[in-house]
Amino acid sequence: MAAKISYPIEVRSPRSTLWIITIVWGLFALGAVTLAALDLRLIEGHEAWTSVAAVALTALWIYLTVQSWSAVTRLYADRVERANFFRTQSIRRADIVGYRVQPNATIRLVSREGRRGDLVVTQEIGFSEAWMNWLGTLSDLDNQGREDARLGHTPKERERTLEQLNRASSLSFVVGAGVAAWLWFWPTPYLLAVVACAIAPWVALVWIWRWRGLVGFEGPEKRLGGDMTYLFIGPPLVISLRAMTDYHLLDVGPSLLVATALALLFAGLILFVESAARHWLIGTFFFAIAIAYVWGLLVIANGALDRSAPKLARGVVTAAYGPADDDPTLTISAPLLGRPVESIDVSAARFAVSPVGAAVCLETRAGLFGWRHAYVTDCPAKPVTE
Repeated sequence: MAAKISYPIEVRSPRSTLWIITIVWGLFALGAVTLAALDLRLIEGHEAWTSVAAVALTALWIYLTVQSWSAVTRLYADRVERANFFRTQSIRRADIVGYRVQPNATIRLVSREGRRGDLVVTQEIGFSEAWMNWLGTLSDLDNQGREDARLGHTPKERERTLEQLNRASSLSFVVGAGVAAWLWFWPTPYLLAVVACAIAPWVALVWIWRWRGLVGFEGPEKRLGGDMTYLFIGPPLVISLRAMTDYHLLDVGPSLLVATALALLFAGLILFVESAARHWLIGTFFFAIAIAYVWGLLVIANGALDRSAPKLARGVVTAAYGPADDDPTLTISAPLLGRPVESIDVSAARFAVSPVGAAVCLETRAGLFGWRHAYVTDCPAKPVTE
């Protein structure tokens, strides 16, 4: 006769893990407090930030220490509960449709009410026989994916297809890193490198759509066929960085408004294709990526495809930010433009011969979309007018 189970069955993190959390975060807090106490003034003119950092990290250390030491996962006959000093979460057994093993080895109990009702339990339940017996009564949603008809008709075919999908995932990382490095470090030919990076996120979305549920973005749900995260994120971020480096818009506002409006449409497509992005935190992250991607593409197109005639305006350097070998910029007062042009990127050679008070000229163009952009150039011998 089977022994009667005494509920609740509690599982806590090992003391060694708790001490590691306490000590590591305590060292961060101690370092911040030490900097504040010594007042090293790491941020010139903003000494108070050392104190703010010290208070924030100390508060975080206290919070994480209390949370981790008080955390407990309890199994009842009719529900699962995860509690700590600050909050208690639970899910009824009748509402659990199955479980998934997450990338960090924790286990997500999937609720029939949607993701908001899910409960993540610690991996330490694996050391409890009663817990594992109970988990065995639930559906393994990850393994259910192995029965997907798109993978093949036999177990061997399905395993082979999954291996191919995971190889494609690994290849996507290499390709994403490669095209991003091409555009950032050696963008020649320039427009071809931009196009390669611009296509990358679309390739990722098409692949995810083709293998929905099996391939996706890295996140709380483990995908049997791997993920396309870097192919989607890396190249778009480099596009936005290249746009900021290569083109100086005189009015950034209009481009950001247009980019945000178009990014809403692109983000909607992302949410439609990938269910993991529907979590508010992940969705916010991908919306930010979408804005950076769309804005970068628009700014590069506005400048690289601009065929308008250049106009010259004489100005005076009012501020120089260096050193010359580390992304030097100039702020230039140009009366004909109506306002100063702030922090415009220049070459090291240009920076060296353009101290504060030096006369320089700005070349401006109308832009493909009407967003004026400017460059520092040599002044001709005769007077310059716009």
